[in-house]
Amino acid sequence: MIPVECGLTLQQIGRKDVPEGLQFWIVDANTVPADRAFRAAWELDPNSLGPASGKGEQK
Repeated sequence: MIPVECGLTLQQIGRKDVPEGLQFWIVDANTVPADRAFRAAWELDPNSLGPASGKGEQK
């Protein structure tokens, strides 16, 4: 995700838009596979990503 100029940081967008209580990670674009054909098959390895960037907050 590349946000538009809305005045919010990526962390603020994540806390606002990620479902409450779910962790999210902000990663470099090079971390995400370029081939979108198998996007539904991507798996998250939290151990390789390190600590989460944040959690979704109550709406």
